[in-house]
Amino acid sequence: MCCFCKHNGESRHIYMGHKLKDNQGRIVCPVLRMYSCSLCGATGDMSHTKKYCPLNKENHCLYNKSGRNSAGRKVKR
Repeated sequence: MCCFCKHNGESRHIYMGHKLKDNQGRIVCPVLRMYSCSLCGATGDMSHTKKYCPLNKENHCLYNKSGRNSAGRKVKR
């Protein structure tokens, strides 16, 4: 199960279809792998959200809560 996709409101079919990371700690979630961190530019194997960016020293959540998942569907919060 991919906790990233589940947290972002993706359907059960999506988040149960893959894991977030493999056994070596590399990102395998296709949604997160495509994301490019706006603070450091990391993507692919090293992809992460702004909250987990090494340049975000205090690990604050920097998201704008849009209420939509990656498919653009509204998500209840």
